[in-house]
Parts: sequence; C-alpha cells; structure tokens
Amino acid sequence: ATAVARRDAAMTALRAAADATGVEAATEPDELARSLEAWQAARGDELRRGQQALAEWQQLQALLDGGTMSELEAEAARRRQRATDLQAALPPGSVALPDLADPEGHLSALRDEAASLSRDFDLARGSLQERRDVLPGVAEAEEAAGSANAELARVHELAATINATLQLLRSAQDRVHRDLAPVLGQAVGRWLPIVSGGAYSEISVDPADLNVTVKEQATGQWRRARLLSEGTREQIFLLLRVAMAEHLVTTNERAPLILDEVTAQSDAERKVQMLQVLHRLSAERQVVLFTHDDDVVAWAQEALQAPQDRLVRLEAPPRMAPVPMQTISEPAPEPVRVAD
Repeated sequence: ATAVARRDAAMTALRAAADATGVEAATEPDELARSLEAWQAARGDELRRGQQALAEWQQLQALLDGGTMSELEAEAARRRQRATDLQAALPPGSVALPDLADPEGHLSALRDEAASLSRDFDLARGSLQERRDVLPGVAEAEEAAGSANAELARVHELAATINATLQLLRSAQDRVHRDLAPVLGQAVGRWLPIVSGGAYSEISVDPADLNVTVKEQATGQWRRARLLSEGTREQIFLLLRVAMAEHLVTTNERAPLILDEVTAQSDAERKVQMLQVLHRLSAERQVVLFTHDDDVVAWAQEALQAPQDRLVRLEAPPRMAPVPMQTISEPAPEPVRVAD
C-alpha cells in the first residue's frame, strides 16, 4: 500500500511538471518521464545557445567600442589590406597569411597547436632537467676528457708499435719463405718418386705462402698437393715435416723423428713404400714409429735388422686390484646430562 501511494504521488508530480512545461501528458509513467527528459535536454541546448549568443554579443560590443558595425567592417578591411601589403614586401615564401574564411576554426586550430607545443615544451624541459641532474660537473667532465685523451694517445702509440711489429714479422716471414722453399723442394723431391710409386716426379714450393704443387709423371701437369688423395697428401706432408725438421736444426745434430700412425691413410703398396723410405731415413736419424697396424708389424718383423733396428711391443700395464672398503665402527657417545 505504501509503494502504491508513493507511485501515485510520483505520477501526480510528473503530470504537474508536464502541465507546467507544456509537455503532453502520457498515461504511462515511463513515457511521461522520457518526455520530460527530452524537454529538459532541449531546454538545456536552448540555454547554452543563449549563453553563447550573449557571450558573442558582449564580444561584439567590446570590438565596436561605441562604434557601429559598418565602422568595424571597414577597420577589418583596412587591416587586411595592410597585412597584404606587408606580405608583398617580404621575400617570396617567407610567410603565408592564414585563410580567415573560418576565423573561429582557425583560432581553435591555433589554440590546439599552442596546447600541443606547451606539452612538448614541458616534456623537453623535464628531460633537460633530468639530464642536468645526471651529467657530471664541468671539472669532472674535463678530468674524464683528459683521461680519455691520454688513453687515446696510448692506443695510438700501441697501434704504431703493433704495425711496426707486423711489418717486421711479414718481412721475416717472406725472408724465411724465400730461404725455406728451395730447401724443402730439394729435400722432398729426393723421396717423392719413391713414395708416390713414380706417379709424381717433381715438387715445387711457392716462396710466397709455401703452397706445394707436384708434377704428374704421366701427364706432365702440376697439381696442388692439398687436392690429391688423402694417402698421397699425407705422405707428401710427412716428407715436408722431415725436411723442415732437418732444416731447423742448427746445432749440427740429427733430431729424432717421432711418428704416430703415419700409414693409416695409405693402401698396401704405398704403405710399404712409405715404410721403406722411413727405414732409409733411419740410417741418417733416429725414427720412432708408433702403430696399431698388423701389416706394419709384419713388415717390421721381416725388414728390421738388429742391432740398428728394433721392434718393441708395448704391453698394456697390469690393472691394479681394487682396495676393499673397510667399515670402522666407533662407540656411541655417552649421553650428556644437563643439571637443572
């Protein structure tokens, strides 16, 4: 009953408001409320337009300053002509007068641009302040610059020293290559026909980079050693190492030659030829050869002769018996009594 009474009172108030505003009264409360809300919105728009018109009227009165509209228009035309004359006196393209066909729109755009520039200015000022707080002082910056200049001078001096060292090293390398290339070529050429089974008869060592080329006996063509078969290549490089060791020894002594599995990449025929060359080299220097190849062991048993030759079989060392672990038991500690 209370709710119904409140509803009837609200409906009566809505009808009274509709009568006062001239809105057609509806039978349903919701429709009547919507009609009143529409009237209120329209009334608000009218009030805003009235306020805007009043503000424009006041602005116009301030511009007229006691004059007439015709006088204001004449003054505006005079100033526009003056602006046009000033623009004509300036260099072309230095300034452009705005199109004032829509002065309100132009003024609004200028205000937006001013607000944007103000925000950018505030951001730039804040960033500048932040950088000012982070950057060191003048004395500290000068000290850092002095240290950096000293370090730069040290680096330049070091670079000059390194460049001079590199030039000396390149000169020494070129000289060594020139001296070493003919020696290596002569030493390897002595054994190359034997090791290659007559396939290659001559060898050439480039003094610039010590690249090795060999001459094929059948065709007479020169081929790079690094492009030959793996077995032939290993044999040629072994002879180069032997020649290098012989050349680098400056004490008039014969340095021993220690080799490990040098015949691993050779077929049966070239394996025997390589072993024969090494055997002949052993007459001039000590040659120690390690191998797991049964064919090499069989060749050694037939070709090696005591006392100048020796075949040594290396047996695996005996394995040590594991030490048994012993468990050591200790008596349990006595309990600790704490007196109250």
